[in-house]
Amino acid sequence: MAIRVRFFGVAAFLPLLGILHAIGSQGWDSYFVPVAVFGVLASVLFVFRESKPVIAIGPFTFVLDVLLIFDVQRLSMPGSQFPAGVAGFSLGIFALLCAMTASTMHRSATWVVTITATAAQVTLMRLAGVSIAAQSPPSSCSAFSR
Repeated sequence: MAIRVRFFGVAAFLPLLGILHAIGSQGWDSYFVPVAVFGVLASVLFVFRESKPVIAIGPFTFVLDVLLIFDVQRLSMPGSQFPAGVAGFSLGIFALLCAMTASTMHRSATWVVTITATAAQVTLMRLAGVSIAAQSPPSSCSAFSR
């Protein structure tokens, strides 16, 4: 099921990127390459979805989704007025992908996707200048000033 959704999702998103580019919408051009690569991978998985190797790796394919989201969000940060918001928004997407993987009831895939998503989220937060736990030292926080 996820392979079909992934394939049709990217099949709808690529033309949307083309339309946004054609009308001159800013900030979408950097997404073409990662989404196109993702589209090729999604197409291969879709074509061979009934084969034993693809069935065997099925739950692990959510890692591809995590990597795409990471790359697209990373690429959008330099042009964003609020990079921390981009990184924070990614958390919800990563949580959804972890939940979808867990719904396959494949423990190993759930761990792999969760670890990959965690690493991606921490990296995005670091790139946005947000520290671990999003806390500043008490001396620079007005709530702790006397």
